Amino acid sequence: MAPGPRGPGGHHRRRLVRADDRRPAVAVTTPAAHREVASPGAAALAAEAARALVQTFRERAGREPGATAIRYKRHGIWRALSWGEYRDEVATTAVGLRSLGLAAGDRVALMAGQSLDWFVAEVAAQSLRAVVQGLYQGASPGELAGQLAASEPAVFLAHGQEQVDALLEAEAEAEAGRALADHVVVADVQGVLRYEDRRITSLEDVRSQGRAALGEDPGAWDRLVEATGPDDVVRLASTSGTGGTSRGALLTSRNLVASWGAAFSAMPAPPGPKDVAVVQRPLAYVGEAASSLVLSIVFGVVAHLPEDEELAAEALVEVSPTVLVDFPRTFEVQASRALIDLETGSRLKRSAYRAATSLARRAVEPTWRGERPSALARAGRWFAHQLVLRQLLNTFGYRRLRIALTGGAPVSPDVVRLWQVWGVPLRELYGLTEHGGVAALQVAAAPEPGGGLEPVPGTELRLAGDAEILLRGPGVFRGYWQDEQATARAVDAEGWLHTGDVGRQGAAGIEVVDRRTNLLAVAGAEQVPASVVEHALTFGPYVRDAMVVAHGRPHVGALVEIDYDNVADWARREHVLYTSFTSLATNPRVSELVGRVVEEANLRLAEAGLPPVRVFRLLPRELDEEVAPTHALRRDRVEAAFGELIDDMFRNPTDMAGGPGTVGTGRRDAPAQEGGRAT
Repeated sequence: MAPGPRGPGGHHRRRLVRADDRRPAVAVTTPAAHREVASPGAAALAAEAARALVQTFRERAGREPGATAIRYKRHGIWRALSWGEYRDEVATTAVGLRSLGLAAGDRVALMAGQSLDWFVAEVAAQSLRAVVQGLYQGASPGELAGQLAASEPAVFLAHGQEQVDALLEAEAEAEAGRALADHVVVADVQGVLRYEDRRITSLEDVRSQGRAALGEDPGAWDRLVEATGPDDVVRLASTSGTGGTSRGALLTSRNLVASWGAAFSAMPAPPGPKDVAVVQRPLAYVGEAASSLVLSIVFGVVAHLPEDEELAAEALVEVSPTVLVDFPRTFEVQASRALIDLETGSRLKRSAYRAATSLARRAVEPTWRGERPSALARAGRWFAHQLVLRQLLNTFGYRRLRIALTGGAPVSPDVVRLWQVWGVPLRELYGLTEHGGVAALQVAAAPEPGGGLEPVPGTELRLAGDAEILLRGPGVFRGYWQDEQATARAVDAEGWLHTGDVGRQGAAGIEVVDRRTNLLAVAGAEQVPASVVEHALTFGPYVRDAMVVAHGRPHVGALVEIDYDNVADWARREHVLYTSFTSLATNPRVSELVGRVVEEANLRLAEAGLPPVRVFRLLPRELDEEVAPTHALRRDRVEAAFGELIDDMFRNPTDMAGGPGTVGTGRRDAPAQEGGRAT
């Protein structure tokens, strides 16, 4: 491929694709098990996947220009953007970016939070057949420098001064004198007016140029959209790096619609224009960006954008959405918060909750077996919801949810079970960046927590001889950015994507066991799936995260990160003195508290036929860069940061510093977890 024009740093900008370089559509046979699920919207969805997402956007905006497309919060007030206004913003932004020289295949790096500007810029970039690279706020300068040096973006679009400063700090980490972007476009320029960097221009100036150009040539944006196709690469998405290396995955418009569009269409009652959603996760995460765009553009769901990422939980309560896709960690944290609030409340409050939970469980449990609960059980659940559980769900903004999906990291069936009993129809999904963020999910009317998943309509899924999950279909990505060898290892000659995840065939579909690299061989025992053990440890309010250490060891050990807020509340109630996270984590009474949590976890592990956690250590600080943006553990980084603690855990199992040496093995008379069983 010929090099592109030089950027201001003197390096060449490589274009990703040429106008004539389009991959033909992949022919896929929908598995028989999905033919019923895929109708009645299968034909319409196939038509959507066969054209660029931006063309669907233009059609919807032309068909219903006055309808509300997005609601966004600004200065504390929710404001509405109609589809017609949305289209005009996209058109002026796209044509304005073209005036900067942005062309097909160029990269646009976005670091703009959960803002309306991100939504507009993403669709505008698709209009130009440019490729969006989402960047996480809070990335270290070195990490950001590496990502930008690899992608060589033509445009860095920032929300404001904070993001521009992040770029400049990253450039200071890069090769001397090398600029990491040709143009820096800033939405809020108030903090950068005195910056002397000539690359900086305001987003409003870019749009002004676009409006001027459209005034002279009103059909300019329409012609750009007409030139787009379903196999244009629209996203350069970073993988989580939980396997040790983060790569840039190239995703096409077809990939996004064929994954998320198929997933939502498989719901018993698919989403529509009467539904509302709140953007919860960073838009740099492809699962959030893709699901939000597809929900909005393909299904007409009204997206709500919080004023700031830190205020997303507040927006949930205000909006009370009907559709939600979120990380397992969010549901775990919210469940812990609810349990702590209930257990520390009045005796009447605890009694009411336990009675309501018991009534609700009687109606929910039969549905997991495919049975219809009795009329008496259904009536009991209705009363439980009206009198108690409705208020609990209102606390989190979950009361109106009718579609709730969680994935992106391992999820505990116990957490899913708890939310279903409380009244949230939570379903598990399985996804990976290389398949647009979703590849399989639970589609039954009342799926059993931890039960099997079915591939999204149009995708084939099978297990290899070593039980690795393989995927084939229109959702499979184009390849890794500038890494043909890694692409060849990931996708074989027959088009099967090798996921690196191990699964097994269950009664209701495929059950994901764990990452292949997370199956740990304990000396003298069979392989132990790390995530199952970690789920047992983190179920409850006092453990925020845990990492199992067992491979080649004489028994199972674990590194445990306490939930600081909940343990601090416990410490105040118990008159335990502390001054910081470290002083709390190293307090012997906190070690005893977590020891009881581990005892409870071992009961669960014994029921599953898994070996117990014999030793553990409490981490002296909170995990930071050791956790991916999806909240999945980056195990190699944890091991590197706490290697000495791991060695000490097995070398001195009876040393009480940082955690009890040995704990229970699943005895039925083990002390109960502080805070009580959840369900």
